[in-house]
Amino acid sequence: MMRPVLALGGALLLGACTLPPHDRYYGWSMVEEDDDDDVEIVTSGNPDVDFLRAMIAHQQEGTAMAAEAASETQNPQLRNLARRLERQGRRDTARMEALERRLAP
Repeated sequence: MMRPVLALGGALLLGACTLPPHDRYYGWSMVEEDDDDDVEIVTSGNPDVDFLRAMIAHQQEGTAMAAEAASETQNPQLRNLARRLERQGRRDTARMEALERRLAP
């Protein structure tokens, strides 16, 4: 039987390794789903800004997952791990947002 901590770690790792299609900058392109579940390509023309925006969205998703896991699990070890991931995710997101504000036009 898989331990819950390993399951969460595996899910986070798989999510981190799933990349959108390639483009000419970093080997990925930023995509965003609208309310109709259509995919819209969102780029600024600056690959650094595009990378940060994609990572901010990715980090926010992971932070939300960690918060939900922390509130739903009955396993104290998993709750502690999820809380640490949530705190670190918020710090990482804040750093990336600050850098994105400095780099964005």
